[in-house]
Amino acid sequence: MSSTYTVNLGLRKPEHRDPETVESWDAVINNNLDLIDAAFGSRSYTAKAQTYIASTDPHSLSLNKLAEALKDVADTGGGGGAVDRKVVLFPEFSGGTFTSTESNNLGTLVTNADVVGNYVFNHYNWQSSEITLQSYEISVQWRVPETWVSWLAESLFVDISTKDTDNTNCKVDVTISKDGIPGNSAVTGIVSAVAEDWYAERLGNALISFSNANPIIQLLGAGDTLNILIKMYSQSNNYVKIGAITIGFHG
Repeated sequence: MSSTYTVNLGLRKPEHRDPETVESWDAVINNNLDLIDAAFGSRSYTAKAQTYIASTDPHSLSLNKLAEALKDVADTGGGGGAVDRKVVLFPEFSGGTFTSTESNNLGTLVTNADVVGNYVFNHYNWQSSEITLQSYEISVQWRVPETWVSWLAESLFVDISTKDTDNTNCKVDVTISKDGIPGNSAVTGIVSAVAEDWYAERLGNALISFSNANPIIQLLGAGDTLNILIKMYSQSNNYVKIGAITIGFHG
């Protein structure tokens, strides 16, 4: 019996191979695919999987790819579709570097951890004792996975805590861009709503976020590189703390 998945994946029996291989294919591969169809109903596989196995692939490569496709079916409850994923970059960020584009950068940058109830917030802390705003920047690059399908409604969050609620004493700017493409999008002048409190994706109260309607987010797809520039400002010992970056997508 021909399986729906065999058809959808462009998979062909290896008739050009020896009879034992053909019999094994019929008894094991197509039979298992037909069981999946019986359990979950005949359906088209995801667009990605429809081109996953090429008609020109040799038999051994087809089997390897088929194993990956079946794993995807199992992981997604038989639907073969994308699932919601969140990548969390905790300080010190992988792919992050320190940079300064201005001369007013007198201050101290350290890494530390705050314990708030049952939560731990690893963070960067920027603090300056100067009487005018001093700034420093963290530049982070993140490559969109090849498994990416689409963005979650809220695609990017940055956790923060500031000592003051007055953004003339301290603040955070976050700018995002697609690597290699001109233009950017920014959220600027952000401070804690309550002094010294944390505002984070996992707490459900994040103050810095970018949605999938953002023009830069809409430019990004599988294999692209997202640039995230976090600029911290401090004066008169009013610190800025930067916590995790959370990125959400279907994949």
